[in-house]
Amino acid sequence: MVTAALNLARKWRSKQFDQVVGQGLPVRMLQNSLYKGQIFPVYLFSGQRGCGKTTTARIFAAALNCQALDDFKKDPKIYKVPCLTCTSCQSMASGNHPDFIEIDAASHTGVDNVRNIIDAAALLPVMGTKRVYLIDEAHMLSKAAFNAFLKILEEPPASVVFMLATTDPEKILETVRSRCFQLFFTAIGSDALVKHLEEVCTVEKIDAELSALQTIVQETEGSARDALNLLEQVRFSHTRVTHDGVLTVLGHMPESLLLDLFDAIVQKNVEQCMSILSAVHEGRYTSLLVWQKLQELIRSLLAVKNSVKPCARYNDMNRIMGYAQIQKIGTLVACLQILYDYEVILLKSTAQEGVLSLMVLTMIGQNKPLVQTVGIVSSMHVASQQPESRKESVIVGQSNAVLEVTDTGVFQDVQVDQQDTSVVDERWNLFTSKIETLSDPLLKSIFKQGYFKAHDAQTGGVTVIFPLATKFYGEWLQETKSIWQPLLKEIFGSTAECNALFEDGVPSGKVQTPIIEKQKVAVVQSEPRQVSSFGAKKGTQGLEKIREKMVDVSDKETWKTANMLLDTFGGTVVEVEEKNKQESL
Repeated sequence: MVTAALNLARKWRSKQFDQVVGQGLPVRMLQNSLYKGQIFPVYLFSGQRGCGKTTTARIFAAALNCQALDDFKKDPKIYKVPCLTCTSCQSMASGNHPDFIEIDAASHTGVDNVRNIIDAAALLPVMGTKRVYLIDEAHMLSKAAFNAFLKILEEPPASVVFMLATTDPEKILETVRSRCFQLFFTAIGSDALVKHLEEVCTVEKIDAELSALQTIVQETEGSARDALNLLEQVRFSHTRVTHDGVLTVLGHMPESLLLDLFDAIVQKNVEQCMSILSAVHEGRYTSLLVWQKLQELIRSLLAVKNSVKPCARYNDMNRIMGYAQIQKIGTLVACLQILYDYEVILLKSTAQEGVLSLMVLTMIGQNKPLVQTVGIVSSMHVASQQPESRKESVIVGQSNAVLEVTDTGVFQDVQVDQQDTSVVDERWNLFTSKIETLSDPLLKSIFKQGYFKAHDAQTGGVTVIFPLATKFYGEWLQETKSIWQPLLKEIFGSTAECNALFEDGVPSGKVQTPIIEKQKVAVVQSEPRQVSSFGAKKGTQGLEKIREKMVDVSDKETWKTANMLLDTFGGTVVEVEEKNKQESL
């Protein structure tokens, strides 16, 4: 009789605890449980596929009935369990142990199957000291089956141990999980799994590159079974296990072709991109796999650019490092965003090749640094009523260059002293800080809602812009001019005069420094500014009443909520009489 050769995954299945790969914590917990003789009636083994749940459960079941268990309790450094030599261990190895019953819950989901287990659990062990039931894929049991299990799981016979193994513990009823000793199996670490594959290759005399084994581990996502199966596929399809051989078996495009495609995208070479995509389609590489590899590549470049370990493994790391140094983060992020935008379209499309081509062409069109926020700074002087031509200045990036946009749309370079602007900003900050020291809460609130625009050193004009909704405050500024004007002159000079502008859509309390790229200059048309005359006396009586009812909330410790609202919305805090409050309700 010819014995069928076992595949690598079955042949290299662990038979003792020290052979389990990458699961130190749950293995240690089970060994300590055996050493102390404290056996829980129900165990729940949960974790992803191929990480050793069922294998470890079988090893634990063998150890429970191993004849060397008493010796292990005395000296665990010398004796191992299962010993693999006693009658019980040999019966477990041959698969005919009378006290070990393994059930596939995927094909035994009903309540009748559970009742059969409950009836059989009353029988005493034949060969060992424990009767062990291992229920694999336990999450497949029906709700009725779980409910039938509850009582015996909580109070099983002393000679019975139940083991549940599942890849989806959330599907198991909470009432069942609460009765279990839960063991969580994580994905096997890359280093541990690569080391295990190297050992397998050495024993099995498989010629394999280290990079190929690392690629196998990366593609199988921490599953030892999947890694061994993939290793065997490559072994039977190639004379040597190589990186490109692994990619070929998986149906992935070669790394060199992927890097050529990315290079053509960033170089905006449409002809080369179309040629590479044609080779991709001829090679029958699926569009989804090309999408996956492109996004892995860009994520890896972002990681390398920020001194982080890349999310994928590449043979040509010199080329990867070169791309990471050359490409800007904005370009990579823009390409990655396009990839994720096309993911759903690729999944749903019946013409994936065309969608892939469109995605690549879109990446070529968007392959440039992200556009910075575009803002317009009005001219540094207050415009006259009938200007001969409109001019608006745009500060470009962090340089000193400014583009003046005229009515004819012609851009003219002008030089601005950026250092002087920062000095003026500091002066305005100093002025507002001095306003904070005044005992007039309304005045503080008014200046807090405005932001500094410009200072004309020749005329002394200090342009400040306030939200249009606060236009009526202009009269109050004139009333209190004797209070804040000395502070303004102290900071900006003896000729300083405040030019208050009220505009719609103005953010309060900030000094703006708009940024724009030279490639895109946007001219924003705004409503005509309304300049306060500071001479009108209309409405001062109402403002005086508001001032009389103002509440001083400058003590931020006492008025935490009020200050939080002021920081968010601006405005002032006034006292409302109870009578008026009731009337408004």
